[in-house]
Amino acid sequence: MTKIPATRSTASPAQAGHGQPASNQTDSRYLLRKRDLPPDYQFEELPSAKRTKTSASAAARNAELPVKAKTITFMTTGGTVGSERTNEQGGYGPSDKFGPEKLREHVVLDPGTQVTDRQLFGTGIDSKNHTDKHWAEIGDEVRAVKSDSVVMSHGTDALALDAFHQQLTLPRERLENHAIMLFGAMRPSDHPDADGKHNSQNAFTAAQTDFKGLAVVGAKGRLLVPPYFDKRHTEDVDAIVPVNGPQAGTIRGNKVSLRKDQPQPALPPRSFDIEGVTLPNIFTLSARPGTDPQNTLNVIDSLVHEHQIDGLVFKGTGGGTGHDLIMGRLNEIAKQIPVVRTQLPGAGRVEKDKHHPDTANQIASSGRLPSGGHARVLLTVSLAAWLKEQGCTSMAQWREKQGAMAKVDIPKVLSAFDDYQ
Repeated sequence: MTKIPATRSTASPAQAGHGQPASNQTDSRYLLRKRDLPPDYQFEELPSAKRTKTSASAAARNAELPVKAKTITFMTTGGTVGSERTNEQGGYGPSDKFGPEKLREHVVLDPGTQVTDRQLFGTGIDSKNHTDKHWAEIGDEVRAVKSDSVVMSHGTDALALDAFHQQLTLPRERLENHAIMLFGAMRPSDHPDADGKHNSQNAFTAAQTDFKGLAVVGAKGRLLVPPYFDKRHTEDVDAIVPVNGPQAGTIRGNKVSLRKDQPQPALPPRSFDIEGVTLPNIFTLSARPGTDPQNTLNVIDSLVHEHQIDGLVFKGTGGGTGHDLIMGRLNEIAKQIPVVRTQLPGAGRVEKDKHHPDTANQIASSGRLPSGGHARVLLTVSLAAWLKEQGCTSMAQWREKQGAMAKVDIPKVLSAFDDYQ
């Protein structure tokens, strides 16, 4: 079993002494074992430069780390990793005690690496309070960075969706030439067994290699590239896991390895220029078997005619469908706004035309996207990019410009989903 180096420890600072390596004891829950990987998993180690020995103690700490000196911007956005406990029942909330410097004080870096800290959104925000506006602001911050790499702490519930949003909308040059590593935690940072320490060390380690593109660092050294992962547990530290696709690589102790079939850089099939566009209002609706279809019909009519949503993602059964009456109504509104079918179970494909005549009704299926949230992200950025191509910065401006004849090119907007079938 490959062990994490002694500098990555579960002992508290009080036990180890301030600023010093804590212990040579490693919590086995955070180690990646062979049984955690698919049977066909193959590793390809990233090339790296030899480290310069600066002292006996530094050499002892850093000799095994296959990284190079980099300039890194570390952004904190909040989430559990930036929180502290607030009650005896285990509740927690954002805290100014866990800013960038505190969250990385235990991280071991190459002696030549320089880190610039950026704290976003004040003391940070919970995932439940994330909106499209926050993701757009994060994207603006990343575009402005001049560093070699970006490391970002993030809430786990919004992690997969924001990562997908950033991958789709950041300039391709940024993804082709830089590493952007996101990480979160399932326990607040003042927890006696906080998992954020392990994830942050792995994120900084990966950010100092030749990895190019955007990835999320999960527990057990998982290296995950959007969109094929999601949060699948409310308590387990190994909550962010691959869905509908393999993990891109691993961080084993202090070495970053990629699957041999993982392209470098890790890029999306297409990118979307949405800078300066007010993101359209896309709503997600679900209807499980047993739901009175009339209630769902009433909600759909209200969303389309009263609230004037710009697009709809429908989360249906495993095949991405619902009651016959509901599907009939979706076929009607698909002539007015983009509609996407996705699934409730949270894994598996929703295939085009398999359980519903999508092509005939101008509806998209979500394919291998892991969740309705992923489908909503893709529909949002695709429609926003189309608006920009029309010379508009919002749906309101498009409607004012076109008047009663305003009609979105729905097939073109929905063509983005062809990449994920």
